[in-house]
Amino acid sequence: MSKKFLSLATAAIFFLPLGAQAGNGYIGASVGNMNYQEPGTSLHALNLTGRLGYRLASALDVEVRAAAPSSADDGNREFSLNYLAGAYLKLNWAPMRSGHFEIYLIGGGTYISAAIGPVGSSTTETDSSRSYGIGLDFFGNDKTAFSIEWMRYGDGEIGPTNLPYTVDTLTLGVVHHF
Repeated sequence: MSKKFLSLATAAIFFLPLGAQAGNGYIGASVGNMNYQEPGTSLHALNLTGRLGYRLASALDVEVRAAAPSSADDGNREFSLNYLAGAYLKLNWAPMRSGHFEIYLIGGGTYISAAIGPVGSSTTETDSSRSYGIGLDFFGNDKTAFSIEWMRYGDGEIGPTNLPYTVDTLTLGVVHHF
């Protein structure tokens, strides 16, 4: 696991008590399309991701996420996500202070473990990567929002041959503030 990822995860754990004191915690889940790409291959899998966060200020959240295992193959190559976990900072903006929706930018670090390679003979690889995304939360009431989000969880090189890859998601979800 990289030092950058550990530093970000440690910072997230350090800031969790600040959000807890403010009473601005939230929990959420999203489902959508995970797209794994490497040169010549694009594989799509159904993805389920959970998130837990705290609002530190009106425009700043700290958040941790984990994704459930998922897999896809095209008959030649396969991508089988063992797990994905990360820690992120999220910048929120409520246009015109409407209270009905927020646009956000999110960034941080993600650790990915996945079996990648030819179908039937893939090997488990791991990588930590900078991650970023953009999303929109639509609030149905003061505590619950529906979200749509695009997120790049992985972008780098993986495996013994340093194969370039990306892992993106486009998801719909729900978030409940408590």
